[in-house]
Amino acid sequence: MAKTITARWTDWDGQGLEHLVLRVGETGIVAEGVILASGEQSIAAIYRVQCNMRWRVRAAAVSLVETDEALMLTADGIGNWFDEERAPLRRLQGAIDIDLSLSPFTNSLPIRRTRLEIGESIDITVAYISLPDLLVTPDPQRYTRTAERRYRFDSLDSDFSREIEFDDDGLVVSYEGMFRRVL
Repeated sequence: MAKTITARWTDWDGQGLEHLVLRVGETGIVAEGVILASGEQSIAAIYRVQCNMRWRVRAAAVSLVETDEALMLTADGIGNWFDEERAPLRRLQGAIDIDLSLSPFTNSLPIRRTRLEIGESIDITVAYISLPDLLVTPDPQRYTRTAERRYRFDSLDSDFSREIEFDDDGLVVSYEGMFRRVL
């Protein structure tokens, strides 16, 4: 049975906005969203992420509204990534998830995929997509489940660390200092 979830976040200062429609179907998961960021990075972006039923990313597309620049990636779900011409992206080898800057939604991907027990941690590498330049780089991260709905996120190549609260669907409710759920 298919399930559709609509969510909306604002950045911590209340100036940016992200709107997400998440469809969990019998054969896969599709997330479509719009990001409106203001301040230093005043942009509008549209994204679509497709996952298999185990929450492993199979395709990701991001486009910038104001420039028509776009990025399209595909993945096999076991750590191999390809550009839009199907050329391998070896620097992303081993990454299963994506992390789209300016979006709390992509934090849901490793949470839903790994289903950690309280007290467990996992170190992962993600395909990090920065906005607005659409540059894709490998990014080492750690998630630690600290309570039923809380995780600590740690960047493994910087001192960035935050507490993130999720709802029953695995979507961010509060990402300390970064994002708040408003719908």
